[in-house]
Amino acid sequence: MARDNPGWGYRRIHGELTGPGYTLAPPAVRQILQDAGIDPAPRRSGQAWQGFLEAQAKTILAAGFFDVDAVFLRRMYVLFFIQHGTRRVYSAGIAAHPRGSG
Repeated sequence: MARDNPGWGYRRIHGELTGPGYTLAPPAVRQILQDAGIDPAPRRSGQAWQGFLEAQAKTILAAGFFDVDAVFLRRMYVLFFIQHGTRRVYSAGIAAHPRGSG
């Protein structure tokens, strides 16, 4: 598991092992990794915001809300979402009155 996921530390591996029902203490996982010659995972405190966004882009959605002056000076309100991973834009709705039906 540690070789397949080099960014995981012993605490993350411990957490993944408790799901299927294994009972191990985190220090035991650390000792097993050390005995196998697997170095500790790199520190995450130095990860930049850019690196975080690149790693999580598939799951991040941004929301936007704006108004448009349409024909006959009628104002319309638009709610949309952008999926960062694919850069797709999804229109969630357009309404003349965002608080009511319309």
